[in-house]
Amino acid sequence: MVGMEKLWCFDFSPRMAMAINGAVALAARRARRFVPAKRVARETGAPVVEMCAIIEQLKDAGLVEDNGNGSVTWRRNPAEVTLYDIAMAVGERFHLRCHARGNGARLCRECPVKGLVRSLESEVVGLFKARSLGDLVAART
Repeated sequence: MVGMEKLWCFDFSPRMAMAINGAVALAARRARRFVPAKRVARETGAPVVEMCAIIEQLKDAGLVEDNGNGSVTWRRNPAEVTLYDIAMAVGERFHLRCHARGNGARLCRECPVKGLVRSLESEVVGLFKARSLGDLVAART
């Protein structure tokens, strides 16, 4: 999912990218079965500790369940889990950042999208609410 981090002047956290990659890896399984969190980390190239923490947040949000042995599966059909659900579970915020000043900076006076901030933020949230893991799994194949 390279390239998901930047959209307009939005910078998504590396944690968000990791969460989506892990969620897609888990959702891509043909049958609903429990998968070790360590395997999800290995398949996505994410550090095990970070992926386990992300999966714990997905569990706390009620999106995945575990079998008590460190393996997880989706609580509901992944096609019903939106990217917004995942973003909220890992604490992602949808805020426009300055293209010139870098990550976390307020928009500069010259920023071409300054007048559209609220509208763009709303559109991105809408996009994340409209797309499910099913969409990403289908696009992956």
